[in-house]
Amino acid sequence: MPVSPSIARRVREYAGARLPLELALYIAVEAERALAEAVEVVGVLRDELVEFLDAAAAGGAERGPRHMLTRPLAEYAAAVGAGLPEVDASNAALRIRTPHRVAALWAHAAAGAGVPLDHWLADAVGRASADRTPWEVAAACSGRTLAEWVLVQAARCARSRSTSPQATASG
Repeated sequence: MPVSPSIARRVREYAGARLPLELALYIAVEAERALAEAVEVVGVLRDELVEFLDAAAAGGAERGPRHMLTRPLAEYAAAVGAGLPEVDASNAALRIRTPHRVAALWAHAAAGAGVPLDHWLADAVGRASADRTPWEVAAACSGRTLAEWVLVQAARCARSRSTSPQATASG
């Protein structure tokens, strides 16, 4: 998917140079899409969920099973967490490479919002205000996609909210 230079600049502002821009863009857009989906499906407040996700990602990643089939995902999580070098693509058009299933989700989200995909991408990046790399690392460590991890954490957030003493005393 082609990406405008203004979108790329926006992501670079908050993501820094820890990751290749293409990967930082992918994480930013997919994190925003998954966050919006979780807010809608689970019914939690966006700011509350972002705080919960940040705490979950910072609190030590949940580890998936140790198996030779999960080793590449664990290596990916370690590499993303440590940072990866930027590839010099200054003369190339910037594109986000996404799996077809993710690109389809993005296209559905754009259609649901009633806007062209390129506008939806710009809006998603515009809503992104922080580096979501720790979420991607936590997701990979748990053996989940970013979207799956966000939904699981949203359910945990909702459950913790409904079982808190304040919620049970008032409800």
